[in-house]
Amino acid sequence: MLPSLRRIAVMALIVCVLLAGAALVLLGHGDRSADQARWREAAAAAAPIVALVESYRRERGALPRYAGDLAGRVPDGLVAEDIGALIRFDTGTPPAWLYSLDADGTGFELSRKLGTDTKLVYSEEAGRGRWTYDPGDGNDPVPVEIQP
Repeated sequence: MLPSLRRIAVMALIVCVLLAGAALVLLGHGDRSADQARWREAAAAAAPIVALVESYRRERGALPRYAGDLAGRVPDGLVAEDIGALIRFDTGTPPAWLYSLDADGTGFELSRKLGTDTKLVYSEEAGRGRWTYDPGDGNDPVPVEIQP
């Protein structure tokens, strides 16, 4: 008995969707060396923010919670403003960096959107910082080797 034309069409559509999904996964987790220059550029823009936050912690023994905590410390060319529980750092080159404290206030995260859903994230916990690339597609963030 031959399958109906409708059944063949549905099966073909399913195969196409699966192949397209597989291609997107492979592209999403492929070689990111082309992105490294963009990530390094973004990380360089974050360096003064990380230095500012770390300097504040050394002097005060805690991380800043509000932009006002950093008054008189923010270097020229950098603007800090509160946005709810976040501090938005504008470096003059969009998009801005968003700073947030972790739940217990001992670590922080600094993130910057790279595209519609993608972002570069610097996380600091217990004095150790690390960079990750969040593809924004539901997959886990990928560690990247760059220095602020």
